[in-house]
Amino acid sequence: MTRPIPAHGTQGRYKGTSTRPPCRCVKCIAGWTRACQMRILAQLGGRPASVAAKPVTQHIAMLQAASMTTGQIAEASGINVSTVRDHARGTLPTIHRTTAEKILAVQPHQQATIGFVPALASIRRLRALYAAGHTAHAIAATHPDLQIRSVDYIVRGARRFVSVANQAAIAHAYVQLADIQGASRRTQARAKAEGWVGPEYWDEDSFDDPHFIPATRDTPRYIRLAEDGLELEHLQGYTRQQAANRLGVSKDALQQAISRYRAAQTQAAA
Repeated sequence: MTRPIPAHGTQGRYKGTSTRPPCRCVKCIAGWTRACQMRILAQLGGRPASVAAKPVTQHIAMLQAASMTTGQIAEASGINVSTVRDHARGTLPTIHRTTAEKILAVQPHQQATIGFVPALASIRRLRALYAAGHTAHAIAATHPDLQIRSVDYIVRGARRFVSVANQAAIAHAYVQLADIQGASRRTQARAKAEGWVGPEYWDEDSFDDPHFIPATRDTPRYIRLAEDGLELEHLQGYTRQQAANRLGVSKDALQQAISRYRAAQTQAAA
């Protein structure tokens, strides 16, 4: 697919390319002059057109260490994947300032919409749903992008990576089914044999933490987390954020645990 020819009055039309001659009409000369003036003003204001590329290369390396692919970084920043790849290699001394700003704005674990991501969180969510008695068929039925075959492969740990689409679909299925008791004794038996624990032992912060091992004591983790959080709040005067920090979880995770704890108490009292 050929790129459209830049309009008259733009730098691209004035400069031309190897296959298209430059234009020297009045509009293009004026456009080129204006662009030069803008570059001079940017330099005088401390915002040159080009900047050192090393910080960008370091930032890309940090994003890749956080399991973001080159394609995901490119999409998140709105930059061509070849440009990201070139600067990831660290062979270019400078980079256009606006390009650098866009890449540097991308944060680790930023929501990706293409490519593949580590499968750990998806595996754990599916196994928790199996422990709750949900079948692969029931899980797949919650989202049009999720196939029974994919659920079966992922829950077995047969894949180290999953597509971003599958990750999102599994997260959606978990939200839909985690608080509902499934009816499959077969999946429950399989989960018990494999040592998989149900949703009550997990919170959103723990699914993608490779160092987290769910407790297997009789008291579900969310209950212990809620009770500890409420004790810090009511007896020691902590705010919810302070209690979450003390317990090593996010405020949202603590709030979720407390909400589930109170809902379980209400249901037991009914």
